[in-house]
Amino acid sequence: MMPKILLLLAALICGYTPFADPDEPVAGVLALYRRADQSFRLPTNTPATDSAAIADYDAVIRLLPTLPDFKEKDTLLIHSWLNKGILLDGDGDYSRAVAAYRTMMDLHPQKDSVAFVAMVFAGGAYYNLNNFDSAVYFLRIADGIPAAYRNDDSQVRLYNTLGVLYHDNGNYQLGVNYFNRALRVLESKKPLDTISAVNLQTNIATSFYRLGSYGDALALYKKILGYRLSTNFIYQNMGRTYTALQQYPDALNAFRRVDVSKVPAALNEMAYAQWRLHRTDSGVWYLDRFRAMEEKGKVNPLDVGINHQYRADILTGQQRYPAALNELQQAIIHFSRGFGNPDVLSNPSNFTGAFAYFRLFDALLQKAQVLQLLYKSDPKESWLQASWQAYTAALSLLRYIEKSYDSDEAKLFLKMKSAGVYDGALAVCLRLHRLHPDGDWLEQAFLISEKSKATIIFANLQENAFMTGLSGADEQAMKEVRNIKYNIARLNVQSEEGADSARMAGIDRQRGEYEIRLSRLQKQLEQNNAYYKLKYKDEGPGLKDLQRQLGGDQALVSYYAAEGSLHSFVLTHNSIHHNIDDSIASLQGDVEAWLDMLKVTENGRRFRPGEVGARLYRRLVKPVQDAAPGMNEWIVVPDGFLYYLPFESLPGGGDNDYVLRTMTVSYRWSSRMLSVPGAGGDGKVAGILSFAPFVHSAGGAGFARLPAEWGRAWQGYRVLSTSTAAPPRAISSIPSINGRSSTWRRMLCRR
Repeated sequence: MMPKILLLLAALICGYTPFADPDEPVAGVLALYRRADQSFRLPTNTPATDSAAIADYDAVIRLLPTLPDFKEKDTLLIHSWLNKGILLDGDGDYSRAVAAYRTMMDLHPQKDSVAFVAMVFAGGAYYNLNNFDSAVYFLRIADGIPAAYRNDDSQVRLYNTLGVLYHDNGNYQLGVNYFNRALRVLESKKPLDTISAVNLQTNIATSFYRLGSYGDALALYKKILGYRLSTNFIYQNMGRTYTALQQYPDALNAFRRVDVSKVPAALNEMAYAQWRLHRTDSGVWYLDRFRAMEEKGKVNPLDVGINHQYRADILTGQQRYPAALNELQQAIIHFSRGFGNPDVLSNPSNFTGAFAYFRLFDALLQKAQVLQLLYKSDPKESWLQASWQAYTAALSLLRYIEKSYDSDEAKLFLKMKSAGVYDGALAVCLRLHRLHPDGDWLEQAFLISEKSKATIIFANLQENAFMTGLSGADEQAMKEVRNIKYNIARLNVQSEEGADSARMAGIDRQRGEYEIRLSRLQKQLEQNNAYYKLKYKDEGPGLKDLQRQLGGDQALVSYYAAEGSLHSFVLTHNSIHHNIDDSIASLQGDVEAWLDMLKVTENGRRFRPGEVGARLYRRLVKPVQDAAPGMNEWIVVPDGFLYYLPFESLPGGGDNDYVLRTMTVSYRWSSRMLSVPGAGGDGKVAGILSFAPFVHSAGGAGFARLPAEWGRAWQGYRVLSTSTAAPPRAISSIPSINGRSSTWRRMLCRR
């Protein structure tokens, strides 16, 4: 049965006015059209009335080419195709609906109100077919049609579908922005369409769940339950939220309120909750119930993939690794589109058109981890190699998803979720390095650790370098991108300053509108082939490239914290060394103690490193000295808590008691920033920005002294040092300002 919202839309947009004085052959076709139109606009349509209307529209479409031309012929044909598509869409026949919409758009290439409706509906039908790329294509064209050609119903549908698409692709905040936009349009109409409003609020709550705002999600779900509408989906989503909070009994209580004949996916979720409660038999029972429904053709293909994935969880817990791998391979096939190889040693390599990106990523990561477990129980190198290949596929997909994101906030959210794949891939590489010390596995391990760092900063630097060569419309678009990013940053600052709830709501609304505009502009720029290649290429400097950028007296020292250990890679112009510290917790404690010692140094008392300094020397300084003897410059790429540590303050061993006395130390967010986009090929810096820690009256500006001047100067210098192509010289070589030496020299050398 066609949903009521579609029926209202059809009546408003696609209804047809009577024709005047038709000829006899034309009159018969018009009678058919009027009969179809009456069935189309019935307030209580049924499958029978929809089928009758489709048959009449087919007859009109078939007969029109045989008629002589008359004034309304083209309009009649266009509306027949569009209305037929809407009826097919409402009955769930999305493939035929898409064909009808596409035919209508071919006949009517103008970008007007009728085309707008067709594009919105086509985008929604492609979404229901799990064809992500085509859905995005038509919806974005629709979103670019001027507001004069839109009505409220079609705008609500457009914004809601865009919100769902962004949500499904991991851009949860942008999804919320579109859902809120649809809700504002809906609330401007009287009387309020309560059913549609509840559906939109449900989508917003689900986005909160995906963003990890579980309390906000549950509060909104409970509010929505008061309407007593769409309770199946609300209880389903409440159950998932309780599952995320690891409140499995509450999750099961919510899932049991779902009518599984209408929402079969609830069976999968009940199975997962039972498994987490160590009720394996109950979990398998629910999974089997879902599979029985699958055999009757009543389930979504994505839920079939989830069923396979949850079975793999249970089998892995039972140490039945080959069986778990078979289930995961089936999940990967269902999630990936276009990939159908059941061999567990094969992986998808092309992700264009894949719909369930995050499900696919989770399945690939889980497969790599199960292969590692299989290697431990059956130590054949082939399992380790297969694990590496699965991690490689997961990393490729991860970077594809990251570059598809439309906001830095979404990319940062992804970063928090992706640590496991880097940690696992690094561990496999290092194990393969131990098996083949003469191979390139150590290089691969180093490159993996580097690819996990500063990807957002590096992408923005690449984009800034690209902007210098633009002209025309692209140049104007990039100017607007910069302006929008500035305004988003400004609104972020305003929100942090605190305000009443009404003002905060206004700030959030403005920010959402800016983020939507930014997304549109970025997609417009992707039409530029050079920009598209820059965004989606997955290239970075290799080991040899990095070594060529290092001088004979320089060493790159890169750290990576993973699974309770700290890995360090020391790279020189002709060597690479790896070291691992297996007690990261105690090291972090020593670093924190060292920073506290630096903060409380008193005048007139010599700073003494003590046992803490001795341990830090043994664990952080000596391994670098041993790996890169004779070097006088270290370029440090920190990770985790090491970002807070000034390495030049550490003991240097022997008579030279601090690193800063003999060593130049500079910092990078990632080794890829040894040569920043936009710098000359000779490594020279295009410009220099300098800071003094405070300004005195002799400077003529009359500025007041800055609070916490030395700490701020230090932080400013560290950030600036990452944005230059050539490594800055030693911090210890900064000239004294007003007779004061640099921060750490002043702190460490007092008497």
